[in-house]
Amino acid sequence: MKMKNATAGFLGLTTAILHANLYDTEEKLKERYGEPVEVEVRKHETKQTYNWREYTITVEIANFWVYKGETIFQSTRRLDGKPMTLTEIASLLKRDYFSGDWQSSGGDKWHIGNHAVAEYDRMNRTLIEKLRRR
Repeated sequence: MKMKNATAGFLGLTTAILHANLYDTEEKLKERYGEPVEVEVRKHETKQTYNWREYTITVEIANFWVYKGETIFQSTRRLDGKPMTLTEIASLLKRDYFSGDWQSSGGDKWHIGNHAVAEYDRMNRTLIEKLRRR
């Protein structure tokens, strides 16, 4: 029993280190991943791309007042282009969100309450997470 809890705790810690949260700031992203490999400033958001371990992580940080400075969109893709397994997707979605855990919406879709949705795009082999409009 103790080993199972220790393993689960280690996996949870690894995932939290691996993956940014929606609502993260640019400072938190740099702390996790270092400098972005690409930055594109747009009217309503700044798109940043990071290559970190075996993933390419692209985030959009809002430039408008409601979410200003917060991550509102994130996509995660394997660098090797291989599809993600359901176990890998589940581990990427397990994070310490302030409002609870991701719940399955059926198929390759998940949600956290009414404020965030996630979907695995099998065609593009990408996990997409985004905030719903407030």
